Amino acid sequence: MKIKPLCSLSQSELSLQNKHSYLLTHCTSLFTLVVRNEKATIRKIHQKVAIDIDFASQTINGRTDINIMPINPDLKKVVLDCYQADVHSCYINNEPANFVYDDALRRLRIQEPNSNVSHHHQLNSQYESTVNDLGGLSIFLPKSPGEDPATLLVSIEFSVHQPTSGITFVGVDPIDHRYPHAYTNNSIVPYSTSSWLPCVDGIWERSTWEFEITIPKTLGTLSKSSNSQLNGFTDKSSSQEPHEDDDMQSELDHDPRTSVAEPDFSEDHDMEVIGCGDLLDQVTHPKATHKKTVYSTVSTPVAPNYIAFAAGPFKHINLTDFREPEDDDAMGSSAIEIAGYYLPKYAEEVENSCVFMYKAMDFFVREYGSYPFNAFKLCFVDETNYPIISTPSLVIASNSLLFPKANLDDIYESTKTLTWALASQWIGVYLIPKAWNDLWLIYGLSYFITGLFLKKLMGNNDHRFRLKKDVLKLLELDIGRPPIANPNLVLPIDPNTLNFIALKAPLVIHILERRLTKTGGSLGMSRVIPKLLLQVMSGDMLNGCLSTSHFLKTCEKASHMRLDIFAQQWIYGYGYPIFRVVQRFNRKKMIIEMGIDQVQTKETPTIPASEGNFVSDAIRHLNNEPVASGLPVFSGPMTIRIHEADGTPYEHVVELKDSFTKLDIQYNTKYKRISRNRSTKNVRKDNGDHGGDDSDYVIRSLGDVLQSDEDIEKWRLYDYTKEDEDTMATEAFEWIRVDADFEWICDLRVRQPEHMFVSQIQQDRDVVAQLETIRHFTGNSFSISRQVSTVLLRTLLDTRYYYGVRQEAARALANCANPELDWIGYYHLRMAFLESFCFENSTIPKSNDFSNISEYYVKCAMVEAFANVRDRKGVTTSSVKKLLLDLLCFNDNANNEFSDSHFICLLIDSLVDALIPRGETVQYAFSDPEHMEYVHQAINEIDRHMRIDACMPSYKNIITIKALEAKNRLARTFHLDFGPRELFPYTQEGNYNSVRSVAYDLMLQSGALKNDALIKYMFYILINDLSPAVRRSLMYSIQKGFGCLARGGAKTEFASDDLIVEEDITKAIEKRIDITSRASISGAIEALRNDVGKNRVLSEEMWKAINDPKIDLMTKRNLLMICRVLYKAKSSLIVTLKIPSLIPRLRAIHLGKGKIVIRKAPLKQFGKNKEKSPPQIPAPSPVVNDNNNKPKGPTLKIKLKL
Repeated sequence: MKIKPLCSLSQSELSLQNKHSYLLTHCTSLFTLVVRNEKATIRKIHQKVAIDIDFASQTINGRTDINIMPINPDLKKVVLDCYQADVHSCYINNEPANFVYDDALRRLRIQEPNSNVSHHHQLNSQYESTVNDLGGLSIFLPKSPGEDPATLLVSIEFSVHQPTSGITFVGVDPIDHRYPHAYTNNSIVPYSTSSWLPCVDGIWERSTWEFEITIPKTLGTLSKSSNSQLNGFTDKSSSQEPHEDDDMQSELDHDPRTSVAEPDFSEDHDMEVIGCGDLLDQVTHPKATHKKTVYSTVSTPVAPNYIAFAAGPFKHINLTDFREPEDDDAMGSSAIEIAGYYLPKYAEEVENSCVFMYKAMDFFVREYGSYPFNAFKLCFVDETNYPIISTPSLVIASNSLLFPKANLDDIYESTKTLTWALASQWIGVYLIPKAWNDLWLIYGLSYFITGLFLKKLMGNNDHRFRLKKDVLKLLELDIGRPPIANPNLVLPIDPNTLNFIALKAPLVIHILERRLTKTGGSLGMSRVIPKLLLQVMSGDMLNGCLSTSHFLKTCEKASHMRLDIFAQQWIYGYGYPIFRVVQRFNRKKMIIEMGIDQVQTKETPTIPASEGNFVSDAIRHLNNEPVASGLPVFSGPMTIRIHEADGTPYEHVVELKDSFTKLDIQYNTKYKRISRNRSTKNVRKDNGDHGGDDSDYVIRSLGDVLQSDEDIEKWRLYDYTKEDEDTMATEAFEWIRVDADFEWICDLRVRQPEHMFVSQIQQDRDVVAQLETIRHFTGNSFSISRQVSTVLLRTLLDTRYYYGVRQEAARALANCANPELDWIGYYHLRMAFLESFCFENSTIPKSNDFSNISEYYVKCAMVEAFANVRDRKGVTTSSVKKLLLDLLCFNDNANNEFSDSHFICLLIDSLVDALIPRGETVQYAFSDPEHMEYVHQAINEIDRHMRIDACMPSYKNIITIKALEAKNRLARTFHLDFGPRELFPYTQEGNYNSVRSVAYDLMLQSGALKNDALIKYMFYILINDLSPAVRRSLMYSIQKGFGCLARGGAKTEFASDDLIVEEDITKAIEKRIDITSRASISGAIEALRNDVGKNRVLSEEMWKAINDPKIDLMTKRNLLMICRVLYKAKSSLIVTLKIPSLIPRLRAIHLGKGKIVIRKAPLKQFGKNKEKSPPQIPAPSPVVNDNNNKPKGPTLKIKLKL
């Protein structure tokens, strides 16, 4: 019998008359993956929350009233989720009730003093049971025989002091110079809200809400509410004149963040509460006039995970004011108000970053129905663990998403993230997954409609190009990965898993959309998504829970086609297909013979070894989880487009069913071909006169620049010869495109002559076809020619191409730079760059001008490509190093209205990449004096830019971050003196959070986990740092640090200008064996245990951190994973017992006749039967060496197997 989830019950099913029959019919089923049977006996109807926020002490005092409906008539206690809080009293129907409170964070530890890190498996079992059954607060119902109340009112008085998760306080510490504010740090993972509010937690526990939040009225009243100084801010009436030393100290404590929003405490700002739902009223507190209480309500039932608020000195901006009057008239009553809230001094960044939001709102309302809430609020705060926290009508966003007008490089990512935040209001908050393995639908559909809006905003070329780039990225990652609808998702879900789902899920939705629309009678997702949202609104989709099966059935009804096979392959299946296509033209039969071979089982790509994913990979290995292999056969329709000789494209839809598919495609052209290979310089001679006959004629195409004789000679261009053109003229078709409609996520290679790919990139207007051509030119199996380099150069210089294609052409030119072709690719790339961006006959760059954004992006790609110009030994030429060094030295941004911070970072990265050889020569690169001179010059330039960034900080200090990473790379390659000692100052509080996180990450990569002092420092920061973002980042850096040790071994610490490396053959062999063993996951685990597994300080600090109640659940889980990889579990416990002294005693025995024997006194026997004891010895004479000061006896340690 299929159990019906409680979250899907209608109101009638939950009525008092039907609740008993429901239990009899459906048994005692659990309705979520995380809610236990005790909590399944109640249903929450409404919850009221009243809290008072004290910023100075980081304390929340509150009371919550929960209206619940008992389902079990024998209900004896109410179990609520709660941890990290102090529960003071509980009431049932306003009557005091007994309760038991057990904080999960305090419970989740082993308090035995003799426990150690080898007992991690015992703590891990506790963790798993806690995550699946949090609870914490049990309230016992008073005995009332004969009564069966329809509802109960459960009231709890509680407080939360200095929370480490759930709620974040910013700017309340004396050393934190930001504006004081607080906000909820929610996530879709369970138990984020129960960390500060007693409730029935979980994304399926929906109810209505009511809030009363009390805060100080202004910043000036914060000190009054706490009677103490807060963040260096005092009331104006009691302020004193600043001391000169204070000014000096403030300069020393300068926070790079203040380059964007330095708090100005000379102004008093009103404190505001921005909450989810609708604002009802705000009034002065009746007992404390310097406070105010804000009342709000959430009338749409939502889960505790989606409850959020932010309190602080926020300013308001109406983002709908940017809407044009005609757009406002067109939307009419459907227009939704969009309000932005930000901390002071962020007004310009918010306006610049969110100017498009009204367009996104109008697009979603028109395409997918009315907005499910009354208004939309966007609030920007500091220190978020996640860029976006989406709740009903409110999105709490990180300030890192904001960017000034002078910044060009953050436009797309910020726009995409904020658009997704708005899209998640429909799909993610209003529409939620029915089970955790349905989470892919929420990510897939929300990112899919986000992409559709970005397509309208930025154009079709940008949309298709980025889709193809996402597919290429997925081909690298989707190796041995579980399916996106993974039934074995472990809570809390790892962020890497969520990122993978967020990448693959919208691509699966895209190819499903293509297949649905291919049937002809379906509108695809444009019909399915509104229908799903309408079902939620009408109540047909109970509780707004969407399952994969329901989604597929809706798609099948809309398209009248079965999707079983599609779901098995792309939703529940593994991997992706790898196609190898061959073709030839049969002139006798006038057909094109084609074979499509699926080779994913033969050409299985290797799983990439990532240091960041080492711990999770090791856990899967220790669990003996098999590596998922791709399906041997993928089936479905594929569109093949053949551009025949007359220029007409003919499409053929074929069905792939087997691993090898043989096709015979009919040829259609019966006329003379169009000459597309003649150079454009002959067009003027033809003068467009074809003589009225069917003779060959020339058409214009992309890439027809640099056609004059002077250009050909100057740029060293190579066109196809007359013989080559005659051979091309005999071809039956121009080119073939397989999967022309982008219906597959696949690795596709088509075997056709070089000139056909040239025709494809010059004549096919589809950016995906152009990108596929460049990808073919850069493949390992392709033989580069001078003609290909010429085509790539013309693609780079032709501004009619989409700028992304031009970027790829610039990167591909580096592949054409080899000695066999006389470095023709480098010559073309260098000439193109010098002609466009440098002074004549010089490598000195012109002043930056980023007014043309496309040209700026192309310029960045060309700089990046220079670093990939290598000889056979993997070393860059001196001219490349000099060019990049000159670009960094003489970079001039004085006359540019845009910031060049990202461009400087790119120059630093490219220069360092060019200086680091690839291959075996990296070990001996430091022996070249000329090369080392370039290295020292590069370091000097990097230091100069770091000093400039310290005086005039770049946005988010990105130059300092890139400089630290660059110096670390150079130090590890050339054994320079740069390590934890140099990085330590950047980890101190007062630096920008990104700078601190990168400094910690680089220290851990440099072997900090092998230094006892640094180990203590890292774990102290992990537990006690004020910034939750830094703590979360440090946790992942520690995981990556262990991955570096496992994959790369210990780092040798030495530095010398005159370095001579001598290795005997034995050490070389041992090193090679060590490298080979670490390549496998089992060898890497064993090597890691040998390297640091016996470090006592590491084990003690890690065990101390795991058992610390200030560590949140996610960090505790990650540390337990590291322990399992690093230490073998031992089911034992050390028990200490006292035993008699083991110091031997001598005694003299008188045998008579003047004979005395001196012997050792026997030790006492324990646990022996009397009959087995030795015979009694006569009473001894006085011991000769009697000593009144007996030493303390030793102890015996016994291990008891559990």
